[in-house]
Amino acid sequence: MFVVNALCGFVFIWVDVFQCKPVNFFWLSWDGERHGHCDNSRAIAWFSAIWDLCYDTVLLILPYRYVWQLNMPLKQRIAASIMFGFGIV
Repeated sequence: MFVVNALCGFVFIWVDVFQCKPVNFFWLSWDGERHGHCDNSRAIAWFSAIWDLCYDTVLLILPYRYVWQLNMPLKQRIAASIMFGFGIV
């Protein structure tokens, strides 16, 4: 999961940096004298947010399978599950 997160982070940074053609159009377009084009930054931000929510959900669910396979009483497994559930906060 660490590698997936690192790769996706790299991809989102790459897309964010190179969303404008030419690249410097992002910070030089304010005067209206330059010619260029930028992709829809709002769509990029929404996709990034949705991806992060899905990734966080997977990370929160991942330990539950291992908690329920532990050789401990049911009360302790429930307590451990609740402890991992506080990760949502």
